[in-house]
Amino acid sequence: MIAPASVHIIDDDPEFGRIVRQMLQPAGLKVTVHASAEEFLDNFAATADAPCCVLLDIHLPGISGLALLEKLHAQGVRLQVIVVSGGTDIATVVAAMKAGAADLWEKPLLPERLLHGVRLAIDRDTRQRCVVARSAHVRDRVAVLSGREKEVLELMVAGQSAKQMAAHLGITPKTAMKHRSRVLDKFGVENSVLLVQLLGSQSHRAVPLPPMHVSPAALLPTAICP
Repeated sequence: MIAPASVHIIDDDPEFGRIVRQMLQPAGLKVTVHASAEEFLDNFAATADAPCCVLLDIHLPGISGLALLEKLHAQGVRLQVIVVSGGTDIATVVAAMKAGAADLWEKPLLPERLLHGVRLAIDRDTRQRCVVARSAHVRDRVAVLSGREKEVLELMVAGQSAKQMAAHLGITPKTAMKHRSRVLDKFGVENSVLLVQLLGSQSHRAVPLPPMHVSPAALLPTAICP
C-alpha cells in the first residue's frame, strides 16, 4: 500500500507550521513540521516511497533555507521545494531558483493557493519519481543481456525483422528469433511493440528511442506513477 503524499514544513515559527498543517491535513496530506534545516536533515529520508513537497522558510537560524537548498542540490537530491518568506530580495530569489527551488511564495499564504500549489508540487514529484523508477527498471534489465542480445535489442528497436537482423549480424533467422525471444523474456514483455514502449526515452543507447506511448504504471507495477 502506497503511503499518503506528505508535506514537509521547515520553519522556525511554530504558529506558521500549525496554521499550514490545519490547512493541508483535511485534504488527506501527511504534514510534518521541522523547526530547522538541521531537524529536517536528521529526520527526512530522500528515498521515501511517498511523493512529497517541502515548504521552506528562506530565513532560518543555523543552516539557512538557501544553504539547505544548495546542500540538497549539491548532493543530487531533487525535491519539490517551495520557498516561503515574509520578504526576500531579488538576489536571494535568483539564488534560490538556481539551487532548485520550484517556486517562491510570500507570507501570508492564502488557503486556496496553498492547497493548489502543494498539489501541483506533489504531482511533479510523483512524475519525477516515476521517471527515476522507470530508468532504474530498464537499466537493470539491460544489464542482464548478453553482448549479442544487446545487438539484437538495438535492431529490434530499429524495427528490423528476424530476417533483417540475421542478415545484419551474419546469423540464421532461426538464431535471430531465439535471441529476440530471450530479449523479450528478460524484459518481461510479450512483443517488440511493448518493448519499445517500455524503453521509451531511456538513454542507455547511443541512438534515441521512440517516446513512451503507454502508462509507465502498466509496465512498472511497483512504481507510484499515476
